[in-house]
Amino acid sequence: MKKHYESQADRIADQIASALHDENIVFLPPMRVLAQRYKVSLSTIYKAIGRLKARKLVTSYRGGRVRVAGRDEPTQPLLPREKKPSRDEQLYRETKENIANGTYQRGFPLPKVGYLSLVHSVSHHAITKVYRRLEQENLAHKKGRTWIAGPRLIRLTGDQSPNQPVILLLQSTENFWAEMAQRPFFETFCRSFQT
Repeated sequence: MKKHYESQADRIADQIASALHDENIVFLPPMRVLAQRYKVSLSTIYKAIGRLKARKLVTSYRGGRVRVAGRDEPTQPLLPREKKPSRDEQLYRETKENIANGTYQRGFPLPKVGYLSLVHSVSHHAITKVYRRLEQENLAHKKGRTWIAGPRLIRLTGDQSPNQPVILLLQSTENFWAEMAQRPFFETFCRSFQT
């Protein structure tokens, strides 16, 4: 006498076999989907699939999908999957956006490489690669061991050689500059650029 789960497996195998007459079916749904559809356990579905294999109605390989015997895959190409950007690319875009919107303010340190590595579960090398890419685009620079948001600032000092030109741009649209030119310290300031 058959046990209850064996009779269930036979009944489900017969139901699946009757559905296989549809020529468009090449693969059976995943086992979990079949178990939910027929409201039985996974072990019962495995036994039902075993009975279909014994009848040579389906074939399957370990870890693969269950294929209807004698049917080839559809010849129509599947829609291409949307390619997700790599984790490096995602980090690059996020960091670039954070610099652009002011979350990472220019002139202030970017998050430490080790911190981002832990938070995003990527290597230190991947984070450094992102920062170097931002540096090439003049969006970040390295100062010592710290990465800083924004381009490297060039500071003018009085020690510069006379061969290096200095350009001072004054806007004449406001009275501020006319008033500044009349102050005594401004003349000293301008002389330092003439030397």
